[in-house]
Amino acid sequence: MNEPEFQNHPQTGEVTALLGSGATFEGRLIFEGVVRIDGIFKGDIFSRDTLIVGPEAKVYAQVEADVVVVAGYLEGQIRATGKVEIQAGGSLKGSVQSPVFKIEEGGLFDGHTQMLPA
Repeated sequence: MNEPEFQNHPQTGEVTALLGSGATFEGRLIFEGVVRIDGIFKGDIFSRDTLIVGPEAKVYAQVEADVVVVAGYLEGQIRATGKVEIQAGGSLKGSVQSPVFKIEEGGLFDGHTQMLPA
């Protein structure tokens, strides 16, 4: 199995917390550093840093973070101060507010976006 490309992403740095594959969490997640979700998450996510939605993840949330990288499935509202990136194979359904919004070939987006000043 090939390593996902986001692991070498310059914005992500070292992962400080992980919700692993097979795990399910419902509630509010507030963190500093880089968090990667590979399981199922439902609720609210707040951070001044980076959220990575892994290839196997299913996230249903309102997200406020600096950087959001989607390689799995995310449904909800995202407000990012830095950027939102949907990688090939990633899927985002909902709304995005961010100064930078990148969708790689093979990524899916169903929703609306508002570009914010940098």
